Amino acid sequence: MLYTDSERGVSDTGLSQEHHGGHHGQMAGSRVGKSPWFWGLLGIAAVGLALAIRLDAAGYFADGGRAAKGWDWIERASWLAGIVALLVTTVTARTAAQSPTPPTNAGPAPRVNALPLVRDVTARQALGVHPAIPLDATADDRLSAELPLYVPRDRDVDVRTALTRMSATGGFLLLVGPPASGKTRCAAEAMQQLLGKWRLCLWSAGHDPESLLDAGTVLRRTVVWLDDLHELLEPSASVTVSTSAAGGSNPRHRRLTSELIRRLLLPENGPVILMGTTWPEKRDRFSDMPDAVEADLFADARKVVGMAEQIDMVPLFSEAEWDRAVALSGGDPRLAEAVEHGKGRALPATLASARELIRRWRHGGDAYGQAVISAAVDVRRCGHPEPIPLSLLEGLAERYLTGWHRATAAPDAWFSEALAWACRPVRGDISALAPSGSSIGIVDGYRISDMLLDHASLDPEIGAVSDKVRRYVAEHADGLVCWNLLARAYQAGKLDIAELAGRRGAQAGDARSLYNLGVLLTGSGRVEEAEALFRRAADAGDVDALNNLGVLRAGAGRAEEAEALYRRAIDAGQVKALNNLGVLRAGAGRAEEAEALYRRAIDAGDVDALISLANMLAEDGRGEEAEALYRRAVDAGHVRALFNLANLLAEDGRLEEAEALYRRAVDAGDVYALNNLALLLARAGQVEEAEALYRRAIDAGQVEALNNLAILLAEDGRLEDAEAWYRRAADAGHLDASFNLALLLAQGGRLEDAETWYRRAADAGHANALNNLANMLARRGRFQEAEALYRRAADTGDLIALNNLATLLAEHDKAEAGGHVANPPGEGRFF
Repeated sequence: MLYTDSERGVSDTGLSQEHHGGHHGQMAGSRVGKSPWFWGLLGIAAVGLALAIRLDAAGYFADGGRAAKGWDWIERASWLAGIVALLVTTVTARTAAQSPTPPTNAGPAPRVNALPLVRDVTARQALGVHPAIPLDATADDRLSAELPLYVPRDRDVDVRTALTRMSATGGFLLLVGPPASGKTRCAAEAMQQLLGKWRLCLWSAGHDPESLLDAGTVLRRTVVWLDDLHELLEPSASVTVSTSAAGGSNPRHRRLTSELIRRLLLPENGPVILMGTTWPEKRDRFSDMPDAVEADLFADARKVVGMAEQIDMVPLFSEAEWDRAVALSGGDPRLAEAVEHGKGRALPATLASARELIRRWRHGGDAYGQAVISAAVDVRRCGHPEPIPLSLLEGLAERYLTGWHRATAAPDAWFSEALAWACRPVRGDISALAPSGSSIGIVDGYRISDMLLDHASLDPEIGAVSDKVRRYVAEHADGLVCWNLLARAYQAGKLDIAELAGRRGAQAGDARSLYNLGVLLTGSGRVEEAEALFRRAADAGDVDALNNLGVLRAGAGRAEEAEALYRRAIDAGQVKALNNLGVLRAGAGRAEEAEALYRRAIDAGDVDALISLANMLAEDGRGEEAEALYRRAVDAGHVRALFNLANLLAEDGRLEEAEALYRRAVDAGDVYALNNLALLLARAGQVEEAEALYRRAIDAGQVEALNNLAILLAEDGRLEDAEAWYRRAADAGHLDASFNLALLLAQGGRLEDAETWYRRAADAGHANALNNLANMLARRGRFQEAEALYRRAADTGDLIALNNLATLLAEHDKAEAGGHVANPPGEGRFF
């Protein structure tokens, strides 16, 4: 995403809340008719009285004939009253049943959650569990044919503790581990045991939680299942889902965003638990901060990952886990085989036949089939979604064949035979490639085993995808999938291929490609072309593009246009524009309006708005409020908040706390924190560690660290080294380094060189350089030049230059009167 410079502002308006009222009942004091039950009880009482008289209960009424005769009329009246009352009861009850219920003051009725119960979804395919070694036909029929007995994992207690806590409050749990490490099975077992009566929202099955919320569906006590979370977090990533609660027929593209997670976890919607799985390298890719000059394509994905409570799963069983597997192996022949042949305690991978799959691919003996598998692996590594079209697979597979194999292949049969070989199972249903279709009897394309993808990313012999393959895929893939080819090529540093993929997607009119290409071109300084792409993307319905257009207009100084675009984005539901509008207001000096906008964004759950408001409050001297906001952002996983809070505490003299926060920011990948931590340590006399940190910051592209390292070396007496680093920093455009270099040269007696660097800094408006250059010229008797420079420095508010100017003029007057002229002041310290 594009961000404004310091605030990195992104946010939106508050979430609208629909109130679903319950039954309000009658108001106190209103008159209501008698219910059918009143008349029924009255009738029963009357009949009871008649029977009592008839039976002369205990002789109570019969004390003589005359008295008994007196009760005859009461008996007859009681029978009559009872019959009438019972008739009234019947009529009243029937009328009440046929009458419509009077309206109440309740709001719109919430839609019933029609999602399946967790306990009813047991198919491994639905949950994303890998197929296992097939079960022998002679095995105990009580065993599941799909899943072997579950071997309890050491991390089960952590998973179940987290789910138990989240069952009351809601939350987001993410299990991280390589393919075939058992993470999905571990999550599924815990969910089935603890949350069996909850509803299950399967994103992969077409359930769209955002559409369910929009439709007013109650998602309380629902698990949102996000197996292979990384597939939903690619830049502009999307999957086809249904807009109806039951999974109807109106497909559209959705992706998982931090805004949707915040909405799902709002108290009025919960408790809702999100459960996801991903691979370590995918988690790290989304978590890493981009360099300052890079487009931030994973900004929202980084927020999503940061919102999750993460539990790491390792592929190898611990000794305790292995002992449990051995103990259970007597009850399941699949476990017994895995225990017998599993190397290095990699039981889940053995159960999923990972080694057989890799052997089939790398050493299977069929060069044509192996070429098809290699092509499928690399297409996916390029960022192409599944399924992979047949035409793309066939065209690329030829490039993995030797000249001899191409020359001797049967033109009409080689590919179909190779494809059949690649789809042949190694065990049970486990195969390298598998066909995929959305309609009966129609193959849309093919899916490659994720275990092979993982192996390709880890095996150094396989290496990275070649440029030729990336270019072929970008040229021949459907334009509607090129948005992700762009992102993967960009991440690999292949900017020309990224642009090629983006332009093919833009030609197809795909809003995601238009948007991503706009981000790419913005990062390379081609702003006008990027703006045109964003406008096309906005016209195609991409509301994020409206926000980015606003950022570009604001950067060009066209605030009114930027505001109009931000407001359009906000009206369209874009969640970042509200905070950016606040940044615009703050930049115009309208602090009260900016604060109000930031607070609205914060109320909507936007973490970046916490940073924006805290920055503004810190500059306004409201340090305690700023600190509280920074800490809220830190608790929400915002890396930049660590850096900003450390700066605030350092300025307040709380150096130990600041150092700890800088170190946390460094560990989280913030390259700016490297420089500031080094500066803090240098001032504390920890020179060696400070120097090492400066060098790391320089390697990460921090020009400020070049100047700071030079200062450190100069103060340590290593003047030649300091001069070299000053020159590097000055050549990179660092004005302070130009001034410091001039000062170093002047102190070494190299006055001509010093004058050159002073002029370079002075021409750029550096006040200290103006003053020191004036000093140097005055000392040489060039008073008119010196006076002009002093005046320029004084106009910037430099009081030292103002004093020097007064001294120069006074001495000049004294000289004209025949007095002694004093030496001009010397140069200052390193800046």
